[in-house]
Amino acid sequence: MANYPGARKRVTFTCTDLAGTATDPTALAIEYGPLGGTATTKSWPTDDAVVKDSAGVFHIDIDCPTAGTWAARAIATGALVAVTEIQWPVSRSAFTS
Repeated sequence: MANYPGARKRVTFTCTDLAGTATDPTALAIEYGPLGGTATTKSWPTDDAVVKDSAGVFHIDIDCPTAGTWAARAIATGALVAVTEIQWPVSRSAFTS
């Protein structure tokens, strides 16, 4: 299903150690926003917006009010150090200008 302005996108990140085992970091910061725009940062374990689903697996629901390419970046620190990013398109709607 395509993403349109006003949609909510669930983004899931899995943190793994070098052996590939899902592992919790000490902290996880997730930066997100439209490319070229202002990024918002939410952090686990302090922000309720970042939800721990199971060991090493986290998600965040991101509201995408504008068309364009959106991105999210997860930065794990402490017990596990890793960075990963994802991008997705938000299509222009025929019902908005």
